[in-house]
Amino acid sequence: MKTLHLIGSKSLGGAENWFFRFTHALAQKDIVVFRGIRKGSELEDIKHNTIKTYSLPFYTVWDPISKFSISRLINELKPDIVQTYMSRATRLTHVDRKTCVHIARLGGYYGLKAFKHAHAWIGNTKGICDYLIQNGFPKKKVFYITNFVDIAEPAPREILRKLKDKMGILDEDFIIIHPARFVPVKGHETLFKAIHLLAFDRMLKRRFKVILLGDGPLKSHLLQQANKLDIDKYLIWAGWQNNVSLYYQLAHLVVFPSMEKETLGNVILEAWAHKKPVVCTRFRGAMEITKDLENVIQVDCLDSKALYLAIKRTMIEKDLRDYIAKNGYKKVIKHFTKEIIVDQYIEVYKYLLEKI
Repeated sequence: MKTLHLIGSKSLGGAENWFFRFTHALAQKDIVVFRGIRKGSELEDIKHNTIKTYSLPFYTVWDPISKFSISRLINELKPDIVQTYMSRATRLTHVDRKTCVHIARLGGYYGLKAFKHAHAWIGNTKGICDYLIQNGFPKKKVFYITNFVDIAEPAPREILRKLKDKMGILDEDFIIIHPARFVPVKGHETLFKAIHLLAFDRMLKRRFKVILLGDGPLKSHLLQQANKLDIDKYLIWAGWQNNVSLYYQLAHLVVFPSMEKETLGNVILEAWAHKKPVVCTRFRGAMEITKDLENVIQVDCLDSKALYLAIKRTMIEKDLRDYIAKNGYKKVIKHFTKEIIVDQYIEVYKYLLEKI
């Protein structure tokens, strides 16, 4: 089976990271995989392993040059499956079913006009699939397949030690990480207000550091907010990291305070895969996969005081941290491993090639 995967993103983020991990995992299953990415984007800087990767224009959502380039690549490669990710790549890809099956993969609640011409659709949450069906997409061609995460391989202690030393982290520091792009939906402002409350809590005797893993358009604004709240000395701006696993392994706690519009939140799955406890907000994606005080601690979106209290509680109660981390890991092993999810994709591919 030959597959072509197209994404038109300009910058790296969670969705783009998933695109590379998924296509690599699919290739490991002896599926022929080709990639098409945006020319001049940050995605061109990623090492592409042995997967043949093509740079395509993806100038706008309408431009004929991009449409022609995609059509020409499809005619050249003759894939059985073309899978597009998000709006831009999907809108620009038009193929006849006699040529191949076009699957649009959605990881968000996008405007649906750009997706209607695909032959089938995959949503990575149940909510997205319901959204598609409620808006007239045929139920028998809408498939729910969530994301997978890689189970962490422990890094050598000396590597972790060097990383801590590089960031100026002491052994007694409680390490909190927040992996997310600097965009509004990720809830950085709520996190910063919670950190401010922690920093000036005289009853809290433990030192702590917060590692921010990401970059994005809000960085200058967030730097100003951190300065205004007087929390600069508690924050480490680590930037975008290709090997985020090292930071998870350093962490005592993972905090993910996204707003309601967040769809899934790979960070929760990644934390569980590293056997780390999670404090998260009750955004719609988290509510599908988490249970309060069983595998995470939940607080309401935008509630910085509740977030502060939840973080403080986990800092104090080690037994609670261990309990929710253990249950999160069990859930990842049961539902979110690479083998389980990739096999589900392959089954959908086979079904669609036969049935439509």
